[in-house]
Amino acid sequence: MKRIFISIFSLAIALNAANPLDFREYTQTFTLEYPTEADAKQASVSVKPLPQSYKIAVSSRWDDTSANHLKTHAIMARHKVKGTFYCNDAFSILNKFPNYFKTLMPDGSSIGLHTVSHPRLPYVNSFEHFREFMLNRIQLETVTQSPINSQALPFCHWQSNNPIIPLSIGHAMMAAGVISAPDVFYPSNEHRIGYPKNALAQSKFFTPGDRLPDIEKMEQLLKSVSTNEKNLAIQPSFSMALHSWHTPEGLEKLDVCYKMLADNPDWWYCNQNEYGAYRYEALNATVQQTQAQNKLTVTVTRYLPAELGANVPLWFQINGPKPTKATNATITQHGIELKHTGKLPEVFDAADENGDAKIIPFVKLKLTRKNNVWTASLNNQDMLPLENLQFTFRFPYACEKHAIRKDAQALGPQASVAVSVTQQIKQDTFFKYGNPYYAVQLDFTRGTKNYRIYADLAEQQQEELPLTMAQAAKLLLDSDRLDLKVLAQPTMPISIDTVPFHVSKNIEPATLVCNAKDDKLNKENAKLVAIVDFIAESDKPAEFTTSLPAVIFNGQTIKATNGKLTLKPNTGRNRILFKTQAGKAAQFFLPDDSFAFAK
Repeated sequence: MKRIFISIFSLAIALNAANPLDFREYTQTFTLEYPTEADAKQASVSVKPLPQSYKIAVSSRWDDTSANHLKTHAIMARHKVKGTFYCNDAFSILNKFPNYFKTLMPDGSSIGLHTVSHPRLPYVNSFEHFREFMLNRIQLETVTQSPINSQALPFCHWQSNNPIIPLSIGHAMMAAGVISAPDVFYPSNEHRIGYPKNALAQSKFFTPGDRLPDIEKMEQLLKSVSTNEKNLAIQPSFSMALHSWHTPEGLEKLDVCYKMLADNPDWWYCNQNEYGAYRYEALNATVQQTQAQNKLTVTVTRYLPAELGANVPLWFQINGPKPTKATNATITQHGIELKHTGKLPEVFDAADENGDAKIIPFVKLKLTRKNNVWTASLNNQDMLPLENLQFTFRFPYACEKHAIRKDAQALGPQASVAVSVTQQIKQDTFFKYGNPYYAVQLDFTRGTKNYRIYADLAEQQQEELPLTMAQAAKLLLDSDRLDLKVLAQPTMPISIDTVPFHVSKNIEPATLVCNAKDDKLNKENAKLVAIVDFIAESDKPAEFTTSLPAVIFNGQTIKATNGKLTLKPNTGRNRILFKTQAGKAAQFFLPDDSFAFAK
């Protein structure tokens, strides 16, 4: 938690906050009065790491858009424990359960991001990283009519031996507005996906069992996470998880688990939206304190609720003498409570490709791009003005910045405005694969209500890109009769029958996913041999990054060390060969554009 420096004179001294994600800020001032001037000189306040006097933030993480969440939620509500349900498809569940999201949320639980299609993120291209998170947010906020700031990674999978992959995933999360994650980064590994310090609130998640919870295991896990003082000092939060797959007996045991989790007066029972919003402010707000006579004036630079995704008061510890009165804040037995003056959006919508929206029909919003300029065109088709226009342009990792904010004045009735931002698109070949995708978020006020509308832009991948690993690869059924070192010679033709497999357009260019077209092979995890050729412009040794423990390269077996292979290629055609299984994935990254996969 940030320390506050106090002056005993009439000077104001403060520690500047970083605001690591460049959220929109605003300033609040409150005044504390003391019995005497001497009391005021000795007084100070400091931001609390959690609201009131809570020691730990306690929540739940439940993944996927599952009808069984309704049963899980009923048990949570009975024990007054909140949580966040991390959902994928925002629409299909509503066909069978029209009140699905409305049932999950009224007791204080929230909805979180889990990507649209639940891919293994290290295997999809960089544009897809952003589209999976951003479109997930657009759909879920529109369906739930509620803001979202939290995510859970599909399969908890983000690792890759190529550092560009985790950074692309992290960039996509930041671009989509994620500031909370009950995920694998706990307590302080967010830098591995490119997050700046104090920008990602993390919770330790644990599971006593997805189908039949183990009560003894629950006791051990609960004791472990709630007494780990070292980790809790960094991130004071844990979350029970993971899937609502419980059997009827499992639901009974889950009820026992929640009974063990409930009713601790030292724990803040919150959802992950609330925890993320509070921690971002607690770690990044700027607090300035000025003493004059018997008063202490505190000026707080904090963040708009619409940016944070939740409207949670900020709490301050009272240090030194106790004040007798507070103006613009509230003195409680737990300290000083400072509520937000701003509000969250109340109405959410997404414009179609023509710019039209159904829930907010009086606004037309379109996003277009020309070269390195993105333009949001807004038309007010209403008879009331649109005020406090706040545009947030959101971008994939192919762009340097994950978000650019630009505000405009009020837009009168039947008027239009075009707001543009500029930034460079990276020219590395890696960033040219996949369908480019961008989005803009507009927050505004109309009358007494706050609104949010999204517009996105989907483009087509450019033509004539170099072959991907999957496009170049051939798969063979493994057999003792195969002479692998001979097959690994780049001059050896492949005359053996190959195994047909699916080649996804969304896969990252250096990834081969061995999903055979014969489902029987996938179900049996059939043993396969993969052969991939590439062309090198010279015979200069180069370092290759891979997920493979070893390959046969141009006829010689070479083992990887920490995901690295140093190879001396031939000028021209080269061949890697490795054993794998149907349904598995492998990655082999070419060092630069002087190498190219080949048929």
